[in-house]
Amino acid sequence: MDGWDGTYKGRDLPPDVYGFFMRVDCPTGDDVQTQGNISLLK
Repeated sequence: MDGWDGTYKGRDLPPDVYGFFMRVDCPTGDDVQTQGNISLLK
């Protein structure tokens, strides 16, 4: 894999700042949460 090509569902995404929130329930019972921003530059 060479990396992400800047598309989502086959369509090009415009350069922008995208926010994300991630929550993971681990098998150990831990609950991990994080959030942030990703800048897409082309």
